[in-house]
Amino acid sequence: MIALAQYFTDFVLIDSTYKRNRFNMPLVNIVGVDNFGRTVMLAFGMIQDETIRSYDWLFQKLKECWNKDVRIFICDEDASIHQGIQPILIVWF
Repeated sequence: MIALAQYFTDFVLIDSTYKRNRFNMPLVNIVGVDNFGRTVMLAFGMIQDETIRSYDWLFQKLKECWNKDVRIFICDEDASIHQGIQPILIVWF
């Protein structure tokens, strides 16, 4: 996933499930699109809750692993994600 993240982070799609596992924790899926238009998993993480603090921690860890900043995130209208990301552009669906 780290190798894929070096190439396919022009824009990143992010969404989370809501307590759909045995731990009752949101699973955050972070995916990109490769040169062939296929979805590739760039990262995932389980967070304790969907708060700004949790997303901020997740994105700080992504920056450390990827060693780069992502310019465009595509996500839903979750305010916690928006305030945790702080990229150049956020697009929501």
